Amino acid sequence: MAVWQFTTCLVPKSWATANAGNVSLLSSDDYFDSSIAWMDLTIDRCSFDEAFDKVLGRRKAWHENQTAWGDEQRTDIQLWIEHGHIEGIQLRMNLNEDLEPFLSRFCEALDGLDCIVFVPETKQLLPLALDAIIRAALASTAASFVKDVSTSPAPSLTFVV
Repeated sequence: MAVWQFTTCLVPKSWATANAGNVSLLSSDDYFDSSIAWMDLTIDRCSFDEAFDKVLGRRKAWHENQTAWGDEQRTDIQLWIEHGHIEGIQLRMNLNEDLEPFLSRFCEALDGLDCIVFVPETKQLLPLALDAIIRAALASTAASFVKDVSTSPAPSLTFVV
């Protein structure tokens, strides 16, 4: 992960509800692992493949259990599958770019897939909503590595704060 990338994961909304939003189940001080959120669910990965295909182009994955979209050094999506089940879905966003068009497509493509966003850095659960994700991105450590958010090519990010 590059220092200018803001990392989030998708988790099933049903898992968050069933566990009363207890994000400590997903992370500790040293790591995060969202696989527990997907463990007991039988969700068709094809729905995610189709959604992500609408957002970014596929790229060659570096692991046999991974399907990947986008550019690993910029903005990308990684879908991890183990034994036919979703292990995790990670989204990394390049904060040096205007995220609004990408996030709008992302949220729209995933509408109806019953997911929410987990932010490992702050241990927060967020709705799958453009404004919530942008606010979290601007407050992230990655944002401090962007030269100047107010003059970056992402003017749409500056008014959300």
